[in-house]
Amino acid sequence: MKKTAFALAVAATLASAQGFCADDFTGFYAGGKAGVNLSRLTGNTLDTTQEATATGGLEAGYNAEIARDIILGVDAFYDYNGKTDHDFKQYPDYYAHFGSQVYGADLKLGMQFDKLMPYAKVGYAWTDPSGDVEGRVGGLHAGLGVEYKLTPNLGLTGEWTMARAKDDYGSKLTNNNFTLGLNYYFGVRETAMAAPVAVAAVAPAVVHTEPAVKVAETKAVAPVCHDVSTTTPVRIDGASFTTASAKIKPGAYGKLNTIVDAAKARPDVRFEVAGFTDNRGSLKLNQKLSQARAVAVKQYLVSHGVDASRITAAGYGPEQPVADNATEAGRAQNRRVEIRFNKNETSQRCN
Repeated sequence: MKKTAFALAVAATLASAQGFCADDFTGFYAGGKAGVNLSRLTGNTLDTTQEATATGGLEAGYNAEIARDIILGVDAFYDYNGKTDHDFKQYPDYYAHFGSQVYGADLKLGMQFDKLMPYAKVGYAWTDPSGDVEGRVGGLHAGLGVEYKLTPNLGLTGEWTMARAKDDYGSKLTNNNFTLGLNYYFGVRETAMAAPVAVAAVAPAVVHTEPAVKVAETKAVAPVCHDVSTTTPVRIDGASFTTASAKIKPGAYGKLNTIVDAAKARPDVRFEVAGFTDNRGSLKLNQKLSQARAVAVKQYLVSHGVDASRITAAGYGPEQPVADNATEAGRAQNRRVEIRFNKNETSQRCN
């Protein structure tokens, strides 16, 4: 009963963690950016110099993992480009004073490497000139960028975007923006804070069930010594580690902290940390990677206050698959670390 209550405490805590993102760059986000705008007007016998001015903007979007460490997202944006003077190349004595507002939406494709994600984006934007140039026009919007996670919630971005719009008269306005920005990811911090509350709520049930177990045991005619293990281990999926590495991503900290809290509440429970891989690659490398990831999880638990003598760590490579290795979805499920709980019964139980 002790081990069952312990497992229920962990399961309830994990179930309460709604909005938890295993991957660093998935989920809803919103942010702002600022930098330099380079703009130029061409076409229809007009050709101005390219000039620099200040720019600032806002964006909001959603990212999802579509394959291992590959992120597909969509975002909406608004940019304000300040007004400045642009000389006409054909007419040295004349100039145009203009800026613009640009807004639209992009598809974004990125590849995450631990805390870093380079990405490309492409979409459509409306450009609304201001000053000496008039007429709202639509056209291509594209860009390249990189994002670095400062914290689980905050990402620092560096980005180049280009908006190109052509009106009915053949005039073309091109904006190139070079910006730095901050994105805020929703739902990460709330999950981490929820864990201790859920454990505390379930823990009293452990105390009340203990007397009933002892009464039943004293009436047993032939007590049996055995190890009691849960059948539903806590699983840390392979996406919680850097690709081909044992480095744990920050997105997994919330689930691991749940285990730490539950372990401190139940010092009688022992753990087995078991690492697994899919069947791709050599058996030797898979064995080594699965062992390294199991050890990394053990080290995390120990560094947060769980006694090392309570934890064993082992790697099983591609053994014990839980899904079909013939599909990408199945291989993703097989890349995992499982934390299993057990409680050794005392020798008095066998007397």
